[in-house]
Amino acid sequence: LVLGNAGESLYNLREEYDFSPEQIRRLLQQLLEAVAHLHEHGVCHRDIKPANVVVSEEGVATLVDFGTARVPGIQDLLEDARMYGTPGFQAPELLFGDAYFDDFAQYAKVDVFSLGCVLTELLTGGKPVLDLPTWLQARAGAPGYSPNA
Repeated sequence: LVLGNAGESLYNLREEYDFSPEQIRRLLQQLLEAVAHLHEHGVCHRDIKPANVVVSEEGVATLVDFGTARVPGIQDLLEDARMYGTPGFQAPELLFGDAYFDDFAQYAKVDVFSLGCVLTELLTGGKPVLDLPTWLQARAGAPGYSPNA
């Protein structure tokens, strides 16, 4: 896959540019269509975040970095699902190790959650989920840590 000059990452663009509600709607529509296409073909991205979205000068959004993508029936490289994704964009079931991904529908939910995080960040400028110390505790499996406490 060669992207050439596909554009700038959404991560960089959101740092230097305020998107209008209409621009956000168009970007989200394109991302939803891309993820729906992936899911229809049995592929789950598992690391959707602004840095993995490239936007062209024409406003075309492209989802990139399929390094952690999952296809049903193919063994994961890492046994621990918490190792996938990026802090601030991971679904809680990944963070707390509550997910046992025996079927594709579980992974599809993870992508949808991440898309919601991207949307929230575009609208508010901040991440909508756990703070980093809490996330690190959960990821490390800290003794005595309970997400329900």
